[in-house]
Amino acid sequence: MSTFMSYYILKAVASFDKEKAMKMIETLKNIDTKYFVISHSCLDYRVFNDGRNSSNWEKSELRKWLNGEFYESTFSEAEKSRILLTTVSNGKEKATKDNIFLLNEEEFFMLDVKNMRAGLTKYARARYSEAIYQPYKEPHGFWWLREYNKDKGGYDLTHVCANGTLNGFARSDSSHPDGIRPAMWVKK
Repeated sequence: MSTFMSYYILKAVASFDKEKAMKMIETLKNIDTKYFVISHSCLDYRVFNDGRNSSNWEKSELRKWLNGEFYESTFSEAEKSRILLTTVSNGKEKATKDNIFLLNEEEFFMLDVKNMRAGLTKYARARYSEAIYQPYKEPHGFWWLREYNKDKGGYDLTHVCANGTLNGFARSDSSHPDGIRPAMWVKK
């Protein structure tokens, strides 16, 4: 595991020690010059998009936050130089260019079965409890994918259930918070 990846998690999840943080990245692909990585746990709980066009990744508030505030406040200039701007496929929607993104269904199935369930950082657990107005006691959380549910005709967003399965009925309310597992391509 590269120092960069463990540092990314240390910065995003300040409450973990270095050894534990290095276990917080799931490497989906390891190609000659780059890694495709996702956080092992949900780092935050946020809405996908507050309002209409709920399934549109390109116009979502979540995409704007991940590639804006999250990206700018989490990474140094040296780290940003190693994060690759990636053309992201969005199903029937227009492809986007993102530094940080969520998985789609195809990428979701690249995960080891044991990593389809996502733990919650202390911060994510507190954000969920704050948004829902009740303590979250489960060890694993729901989390967003960036694509609509293909079985529903493209209007409802797909998310992953706490048990690690894709939600069969999807979520039509994009203003409901779900877990965030940032993904990116990183130069070796």
